[in-house]
Amino acid sequence: MDKIKGISVPLVYIVGVLLVFLSACNTPTSSSDVTVPKKSPNVHTVKPGAPVKLENTQPFFLSAPGAGDLELVLSTPQNGGAMLVDISTSEGLQLESSTHYEFTLGEVTEYKLPVRIRAVSEGRYYINVRVGLVSNGQRDNRIITAIVQVGDVAKKAQKASAEMMDKNNDEKVISLPAQETVSPAK
Repeated sequence: MDKIKGISVPLVYIVGVLLVFLSACNTPTSSSDVTVPKKSPNVHTVKPGAPVKLENTQPFFLSAPGAGDLELVLSTPQNGGAMLVDISTSEGLQLESSTHYEFTLGEVTEYKLPVRIRAVSEGRYYINVRVGLVSNGQRDNRIITAIVQVGDVAKKAQKASAEMMDKNNDEKVISLPAQETVSPAK
């Protein structure tokens, strides 16, 4: 019986200490009065870089190889500073007009770039427009590509499909080049 009394006394102390700790969990603290602002996730709705876009519908069409005049229209909501534009072309397309333009940004939101190009042959080509917006000593850049289609792609596709139908005795089978390699079985 002495052993039971010896165990029950420390057990009573332990239970009492646990009750004190558990009752402290329900007491309000002063930090609950402070509201912490909720952080919303950062959502980017605009591409990084200069806020500039090409307003023209694309692609630009030239009916045949040779020279042609285009007007690229760039727009920006930025008011103040300068817009520096450098133009280059892909292989097969030559630029016959200025390759550098500078605009002072103001109330106007659209800026027109007259471009004269010369295409060597039919196909799809690209005009690369590198735009830099400079404002308050900070420069933001964006590269925009305009597509130029020279010649009529639809006529070529129709002609190719008509030739294939003649060759295949009016069957709707298109032959494509293929190469097959056979490795010996082991």
